[in-house]
Amino acid sequence: MKVLSWNCRGLGSPATKKALRALVLREDPDVLFLMETKLNNRRMNPIWRSLGFGGASCVEASGSAGGLCLCWKAGVDVLIRSAESGVISGVFSNVLNGPDWTGLFIYGPPVRSDRAVFWEARIMEILSLDHPWVLVGDLNIISGQVDKFGGRAVEAEEGHHLSELLNVTGGVELGCTGNFFTWSNGRRLPSLVKERLDRAICDPGWMILYPKAGVKSLAIKESDHAPVLLDLLFDRERFKTPFRYLDVWSRDESCKVIIKEAWDIVVHGIKSFQLVSKLDNTRKSLSKWNRTHFGMCKEKLKALNRLLIEVQQHLPSDANLKLEADILLEMEEVETRQSEIWKQKSRELWYKDGDRNSRFFHAATVIRRKRNFIDTVSPDGLGWISGRNEVGNYFRERFISVLSSSSPPPPHLQTMIQPMISDEINLELIRIPSATEIREVVWAMHPLKAPGPDGMPGKFYKDHWEIVGRDVTAAVLRNQAFHEHVRPSFFITFNRIKSLVAELNSVFTSPQDSSIDQSSQHARLEVLQGEFVVFADAACKDLRSVAGIIVTKANSEVVEAFSAQLQAVLPLEAEAWALLHAVHRCLSQGWHNVTFAVDCQLLVWGIKARKTPNWRVAGVFARLLDALDCQYLKLIGV
Repeated sequence: MKVLSWNCRGLGSPATKKALRALVLREDPDVLFLMETKLNNRRMNPIWRSLGFGGASCVEASGSAGGLCLCWKAGVDVLIRSAESGVISGVFSNVLNGPDWTGLFIYGPPVRSDRAVFWEARIMEILSLDHPWVLVGDLNIISGQVDKFGGRAVEAEEGHHLSELLNVTGGVELGCTGNFFTWSNGRRLPSLVKERLDRAICDPGWMILYPKAGVKSLAIKESDHAPVLLDLLFDRERFKTPFRYLDVWSRDESCKVIIKEAWDIVVHGIKSFQLVSKLDNTRKSLSKWNRTHFGMCKEKLKALNRLLIEVQQHLPSDANLKLEADILLEMEEVETRQSEIWKQKSRELWYKDGDRNSRFFHAATVIRRKRNFIDTVSPDGLGWISGRNEVGNYFRERFISVLSSSSPPPPHLQTMIQPMISDEINLELIRIPSATEIREVVWAMHPLKAPGPDGMPGKFYKDHWEIVGRDVTAAVLRNQAFHEHVRPSFFITFNRIKSLVAELNSVFTSPQDSSIDQSSQHARLEVLQGEFVVFADAACKDLRSVAGIIVTKANSEVVEAFSAQLQAVLPLEAEAWALLHAVHRCLSQGWHNVTFAVDCQLLVWGIKARKTPNWRVAGVFARLLDALDCQYLKLIGV
């Protein structure tokens, strides 16, 4: 549903009528509110009918001033409560299948002396309402200097009426996108004056009913006021919301079971990779569990309420009374869950009036979302960028340009900065903490504030430390030997490499299963022939890659083992660089009759066919072929 409000400053001229018709055709409002029509009902009725509206309520102009018209399309269910000078109010029903709400369409007094009585009457009218409400129109009041450009300075008492309206009624301004100032005197600088007079205000209950509602201010044309469009489905774009761990999940005993099952999934790799993978597995399991078991509080309450009515209609019995008590307990639990969910989403740390007011937290969440939402951006102050994708791309490119550096050489910086940290302090700063210190840091975290990109706040780790604590500690301590300058002993390193070589040999030389396809990626060779055997492999993540190379003799005697950092994006590129490093190592040592073992079948196929498997690796692949042609080398794949 769309509501269009415009102070047209008279509909007597053909140009204004033409502009109004074009505006209605372009924006297609369901409800149209016109101010300062300067027409009586006899002249106004043909105009709103010609625009395609099915009903209207008009307030005649007083001479050549004033005049209001609220018109709506056929199918809009509205009951007009009052229509008088400066305000038309009506009750709307069945809007987007929601409950009744009151709309107040306002044209505030342009004369300052009339405003106190007018706004006092509006406040009393709003306080007497028993429905959610929204107020739209030209209020002819501003909040302060921020709502004005040019002209004389705004006095403090000029914002009194708007602040009193918001404070007494609990109203919330819906904000706007597009033109910030909705009125202009149309003059040139320095006499130009602009003010924000048109706006939309609602109560938290109305905002909860229509959380996607928004206001757009259009161009100032054919009048000194901009048309204002209130769209109840302003944010129609659907997007995937990030995962957030909800504290209320811990109220369900099955939550801990789901976390333990996901955490116990075996993950191979370095400790930090294991931790990230386990967190990802837990996130996916909790999301699925929430959809199928825990969530849908509204639907559960409706179903329980229907079941409660059905039970209470039966004749009283011990079984029915027990069932009724169980249903009431379940409803209380679901309501508590719903309250806790909205409390965490609202990020408010206090209760209103000392009780668990889920309505308050729901409204706080919606208000925060609207305050943080950026719909349009003006990069140069002249044009506008709108749309979620366009605005996101603008900020992304802007941050990239601001944070990028040309890396200029700083020749004298080190001589200008005097060291302030002693060796003792530095050793303390780089010291790896103990397991006890790690746990103390986790327990010092705020339970629900600032979760990381994985969506897990501090309370997740506290509540489930017996499940996740060991892996978290291991991930923090994974580089303890490096930071403390403690090198593993030769025998430990030698034994690890020896066991790895034995494992690789068993993979390459194990009997081939006839059931395995010869073209399969996991095809195996029966023997390794060559004076030297070199195992080359690579691991690639993001823009970082590392190559691992082990050189052995034919009798599995380890000659050397080393690693190399690579600048590779694609896994195939990393595998090619790893093999190239291995070939260069053999050439530099003068090793002949070498057999290379790699696990990338695509790379093996490309070398044997002397054809680049991917154009992105053409450069390194050409260098690899040249190196392999230098002497007698043999390549096999696994």
